[in-house]
Amino acid sequence: MNTGIKTHNNNIRIIISLIASVICVIGINTNIYRIAAPTEYSIENIVSSIEINSFNAVMAIVGSFFLSYVALCTIDHNMITIGFRRVSIAISAFYSIMIPIGKAYRYDNSLSLLTLNKSQIVKTFMLTIGWMILLLEAVIIVFRIMRYFYGSNDRKVAAALDYTNNVFSFLKNKSYLIVIIMVLRYIPIYILYFPGILMGDTGNQIPEAFGYMINWSGLQRVYQDSTYTNMHPILHTLMYKWFMNFGKWVFGSYTAGLFIMLLVQSLLLIAVVSGVFIYFLKKSGSPGIVAIVWICLMANPIVTNYMLLATKDVLYTVFLTLFIFELYLSIRDEKSMSLILFIISTIGTIVFRGEGFFIVIISLVIESIYLISKKMHSRKIIITGILSIIFYFALNSVVLPVCHIEQQSSNEHMCIPMQQIARYVCNDYPFTEKEKDIIDNVMDYDSISEKYNPTAADSVKNLYKTGVTNDQKKEFIGLWLRTGIKHPSTALSAYLDNKYAFFTLDEPCIWLYDLDWSSSRMDGINAACKEIDIDLNLRYPESLADLRREHFTIMKVCSRMPLVDCFCCSAVYTLIMIMLFSFYLLQKDKAGILTMIPVILVFIIPNLFGAVNGSYSRYMYPIVVALTLEVLIFTAKER
Repeated sequence: MNTGIKTHNNNIRIIISLIASVICVIGINTNIYRIAAPTEYSIENIVSSIEINSFNAVMAIVGSFFLSYVALCTIDHNMITIGFRRVSIAISAFYSIMIPIGKAYRYDNSLSLLTLNKSQIVKTFMLTIGWMILLLEAVIIVFRIMRYFYGSNDRKVAAALDYTNNVFSFLKNKSYLIVIIMVLRYIPIYILYFPGILMGDTGNQIPEAFGYMINWSGLQRVYQDSTYTNMHPILHTLMYKWFMNFGKWVFGSYTAGLFIMLLVQSLLLIAVVSGVFIYFLKKSGSPGIVAIVWICLMANPIVTNYMLLATKDVLYTVFLTLFIFELYLSIRDEKSMSLILFIISTIGTIVFRGEGFFIVIISLVIESIYLISKKMHSRKIIITGILSIIFYFALNSVVLPVCHIEQQSSNEHMCIPMQQIARYVCNDYPFTEKEKDIIDNVMDYDSISEKYNPTAADSVKNLYKTGVTNDQKKEFIGLWLRTGIKHPSTALSAYLDNKYAFFTLDEPCIWLYDLDWSSSRMDGINAACKEIDIDLNLRYPESLADLRREHFTIMKVCSRMPLVDCFCCSAVYTLIMIMLFSFYLLQKDKAGILTMIPVILVFIIPNLFGAVNGSYSRYMYPIVVALTLEVLIFTAKER
């Protein structure tokens, strides 16, 4: 009798899974960009918008059927609780709704594509439902796997983990291979891309380091005898000068000095990351998980692209990763925590990013409260927090003024208000003359329509005027709030247009820094420094030009291959982050939540409150690396 009931339930699961997989494949492959000429409702238009060939359809249905069946088994056997089911629905619904929203904003920077006619409304619904089914299946299965690490008796998950652990068990006694393989993995990058890949900020930092005056937007200079500013971390700017002068002194080449600096950045990152992997390899009961995460990190095109990239974000990521790791040790393994490394990591995080101070202090305050409430040792945390505050204010109130180094412009903090005001201007909002003057006091009103970029606030941010007073900023913020209250849909549309890429899973959006851009930066740097009689002569070796270009082309093509392209999708990382945080909340794991706080703050402050969308890898890069650590923390045995 029991066997009959199980067979009956299994038959129902098979039928439901088959139906769900067909709906899922049809929905996901619905092309809402294909708009028929007639504006009436048309079945033919809807059917013709489903773009998938027979072979791909069969393969997709088989894959979706498997996910549906496993997800239904997970629910039927109560392998996840009601709370997890509700959160799974919420997460899946949010990300599936963001798919058509993202497509619409990519099409014409508005939602009009979704409601153009009845056919478009139906296709939008089909697309959303298709993604909803796929994501719900995937999230439920992932939660099922995650619950295994919290004591669930799941024999199938245990068997799969045992298999991967057996495959990679040799790493337990040969952890040094982690370091050796990582270095060998990136040696071709060091050779082919000598002296490094340059990006936009480098084009300003290197000339400024050698004494060239940069006209920064919104910066009111106080010290006329100095060219140095803290628009980018001054230490990083000076490092360019120190290393490049060293290269000129030792090797007779500024180019060699730049390479040495970028190589040091890269090796520091490898040292910290490999150290973290080795720690969890020895402590964790899941060497297979550690090995898989390690392989994924090395296969990640973004990480590869940054291994010799001239940007402060590499060093920032080094110290942020170390900070999160020491934070974890202070909660889970306090005896292994190094106070010196913890202090170094906090200072490095503060020095190499403007918002680093707030990320550090908020994280330390929350952890101190937790440790005190648990009557655990909090002395190291409190000492580190006090030293961090002293360092931050000493740097900004004493060191920078004494050294005549200009402070950072406040235009970074005005990105969202300026971007939304610009949207109103471009939409011909009827501002009064007084309101126009309020706007013009802060940003060049007449240039807004020309400079406005819906997906990135950098262009509008650069309209920020020099010498803006606090009263003028208050008036501007007040106008922005009043206008937003009157017309919230326009403000929301401007924000979504600027941020949708963080939550749209349908296509990879993160672009890699390329060679042409880097070469143009080198030319600009050489030209700027020649104006101050310094011949840097930065260039790529011609002997490797063809091989270098072929390698980069292959890397770009590989970054858009199935599965690998997931590494270049910002929404994948936000989904992982949200799932981890949600899991900790549902499990009421306060220690787990604490380790996630820095990553959440890194996402919120520079990304959700910043100038860029999800396609700008520099702001997502710290999260990409930090999430590998978070996954290792989650699967650690000592929990």
